[in-house]
Amino acid sequence: MTIKESIRILSLSPFYYRLNTAARKALINEFRQVYQEANHEGGR
Repeated sequence: MTIKESIRILSLSPFYYRLNTAARKALINEFRQVYQEANHEGGR
């Protein structure tokens, strides 16, 4: 998943816009890591 795709998904939540820039960056990184781990375990 690209950063752009992650932002597109996360920006659907109003909570995303309450975060400051550093917190958004951390959330995006965590989201991508969890996504990659889930896909790796799923055999994709």
